[in-house]
Amino acid sequence: MLNFLKSIAFVIVLTGAAEVYADSTLVGLDNYAVPAEDIFTDTPAPVDLNSYEGAARFKTKLTQGAQAGPNYAGHYTIVTIGCGTQCQDNWLIDAKTGKILARFQSMIGITYKKNSFLVIINPPDETLLNSYMANPDAPFWSQIKTIYQILKDDQLETIKQMKWTDFSKSLPQPKSSQPNSMPTTRN
Repeated sequence: MLNFLKSIAFVIVLTGAAEVYADSTLVGLDNYAVPAEDIFTDTPAPVDLNSYEGAARFKTKLTQGAQAGPNYAGHYTIVTIGCGTQCQDNWLIDAKTGKILARFQSMIGITYKKNSFLVIINPPDETLLNSYMANPDAPFWSQIKTIYQILKDDQLETIKQMKWTDFSKSLPQPKSSQPNSMPTTRN
């Protein structure tokens, strides 16, 4: 019976996950397209390590990333540097000026395109959602949020976010075989 309930819960979560995936289509990369004429094709400027506090500590990675050229929102470069298990440090660099505009962290990665203003931080992932279903009480899950941000006036603006633990609210609660309290008897 327990396996049956787990199967039902899994299907319900996948249905919820389908809503997330459908929602990520509605809030999709192509819905925030960069005009073709705004795609930067020149040589990128060298990264200005003085434009953001602490950047000099990551000189090699930021320099190499900036040299690779824009990969986000037309003329920006996102450079991702690992910072431990389930931790990525992401830097946003303007390829035209070399200025570092932002630094943000992710836990399971980010999704973005050169021709889109949208970046999805901790995007829904089927394998990880399955792991969440198997271990919903693991402390790691309570920290994950999928965050949708767009670049506007050289700043990332959050347009939507969702905690992964919100999936658990839509699950049916199994009925306990034992009552919540001791039955009373009358004499």
